[in-house]
Amino acid sequence: MWRTLAALDAGDARARAAAVLLRGTDALGVQRPQALSALSAASDDAVVAMWTADRCHYAQGCDEAALATWLRHEADNAAVWLLWLQRHPDRRSEALQGLAGATRFSVHEGALLADLMAAQPADIPPYLQPALWAYAIAVEAALTVPQFQLAYALCRAPLAEGAGLRAACQNLAEVMTEHADSDLARLTGARIGERAGWPAERVRQALDRARAAAAQVPVLDGAQPLSCNSVDTLRSTLQARVSAGLRRPGDAVPPRPSPAGRPP
Repeated sequence: MWRTLAALDAGDARARAAAVLLRGTDALGVQRPQALSALSAASDDAVVAMWTADRCHYAQGCDEAALATWLRHEADNAAVWLLWLQRHPDRRSEALQGLAGATRFSVHEGALLADLMAAQPADIPPYLQPALWAYAIAVEAALTVPQFQLAYALCRAPLAEGAGLRAACQNLAEVMTEHADSDLARLTGARIGERAGWPAERVRQALDRARAAAAQVPVLDGAQPLSCNSVDTLRSTLQARVSAGLRRPGDAVPPRPSPAGRPP
């Protein structure tokens, strides 16, 4: 892991932020909140701002500047409006309008894994690589879960008419089921749609699609889980999923050929 972290530390602001998330500090030992705040302030990167604004879910420690940067870059993203409402309940009407007008729900799932995979030295033994990928996936999942909790808590039935909440939740259900980059977002969106008055058949179809997508989780070959072929297949599958979920072209992870002479 330390070689991968060193490669990330030598990269751009997003790569360095990824290293902070994976390590818990930056290369100099500065703790995660302070390190991410510094990177967000210097980079003006929407994903770094999103990672930095993660603490805005909680009562203390929110980086308001990072949250503002994320909103400035992605005012069409329902995820940022949910977090903004959490921090600014006194501006509820504005936040509900933002949710009602959002055209996507993006938590940039796969961005952290993409950075880790791109930075991994090619000569890391195959049997070590899946553990690193799994760790990045777990760290990223922990970052995004509060967003779904906020969405579910906001759209509690019955939804009031005429207060903006119903329109916000109806659109939130739409963008989470149809225009999200997360399987859990699609499942949550279907449940919100149910609360927002969707017909039972539409809810069922949305749940079926979300569950089918979530079930397509890439796994290692059960017979030879840590063989070169198994790991290479898993890498290719993860790269395809990551590339499909990322909006910025530069985020896609280019396939890396196996080192010459490596045993199968």
